[in-house]
Amino acid sequence: MSKLKTTNEALLSTGFMLMVSTLVVNIGNYAFNLLAGRLLSPEAFGEANFLVTCLLAISFIATAFQLTAAKFSDAQNQLTDLAWLIGFLICVSVIVGSNTIVDTFHLTSETSLLFLAIAVPFYFVMSVGRGKLQGDLRFGHFAATYQIEMWTRLIVGISMVVLFGAAWGIVIGLFVSIGSGFIYTHLAQKSSKSGSIHIKSFGGVSVFLGATLVYELSQIVINNGDVLMVKHYFTTQDAGLYAALALTGRVVYFGTWSVVMVLFPKVIEQKKKGQPTHHLLIKSFAIVALIAILIVVGCLAFPDYIVGTLFGKNYLSISHYLWQYASVTALFACANVWVYYHLSLDRKTPIVLSVFAGILQLTLLYFKHGNFGDVIQGQCIAMLFLFFSLLVYHFSVTTRDFSFQQKNIQLS
Repeated sequence: MSKLKTTNEALLSTGFMLMVSTLVVNIGNYAFNLLAGRLLSPEAFGEANFLVTCLLAISFIATAFQLTAAKFSDAQNQLTDLAWLIGFLICVSVIVGSNTIVDTFHLTSETSLLFLAIAVPFYFVMSVGRGKLQGDLRFGHFAATYQIEMWTRLIVGISMVVLFGAAWGIVIGLFVSIGSGFIYTHLAQKSSKSGSIHIKSFGGVSVFLGATLVYELSQIVINNGDVLMVKHYFTTQDAGLYAALALTGRVVYFGTWSVVMVLFPKVIEQKKKGQPTHHLLIKSFAIVALIAILIVVGCLAFPDYIVGTLFGKNYLSISHYLWQYASVTALFACANVWVYYHLSLDRKTPIVLSVFAGILQLTLLYFKHGNFGDVIQGQCIAMLFLFFSLLVYHFSVTTRDFSFQQKNIQLS
């Protein structure tokens, strides 16, 4: 009982520290986007947000490297080499296809896109280092990597937006922030002692990395597919308005991300010790659900005030959609807790469900995207499917494991 109490206290203390840090980081990231929205017209902000969305998509792939490094310490060198390779391939692909990307998403210049592509390999390698810190439960250094990246992006990025305009401001801020985070992470993880699972071969690591990459790719579709499709199908002004809606509504997801970042290594640690993990899931889910409900209620009660305060009167037309978008994001954030819990226990079925939800969302948005309401409705259907299918899966697994334990007790 004392061990369980100690674990709970550790979860609360590290979780609170990381949550506060994540809150500061998200405030800084929001400040960056909000200041850009204030300084730019909706049309220009739509293009600037496209670059940020590209970084978000990249960050999901990077998370796969991070989580794998958090679980398997001995594979860090191999993961670093693989991160360089995949990052380089993505970089080259973007450079080769830059003209097509510019035409598809109605961008004014490809220069900023090329600079962002160059930063991709460094971002992936940085994420391997972050995973090392996360897996060793060095949450102080882990949080610091995000702090350094955010503050650099905020200070440099906004200064460049004022001096050079949207594209140059965004890309320079992102490029320099990734560079600063890369340097700090490299220095911090060199002194990190291994506390993760040790391996004898890279085969198991490859399977886990592959599964995690598939899940993170589904997250790219779910989290960013709507913004990219709106950027393609709608006018540049509407794309800018929707970008502001998405940025505001996603506060639920990013505000609860730290809970998942603490849950993942804690479950792995408890599993290694042969101790129960279900209580970690319940507590994490309760925290995420509570935060999500409070944000959705706030968006429902004060939509005009929130949008007007954050972006100004030019964006008030999106305010009546705010609580709907926040509700969709809340469902996704809650579902994410279940997925990462089972992923930490090497269960792959939630990944399949997430992929199907991403495909369902894209399909619905492809066939019906006449207005913002259609886009949000399509996402809502997909997220309801994901959330309830995960609940059914979790309780089926829990029931099966309980029955198995009872049979073993009777046999003994």
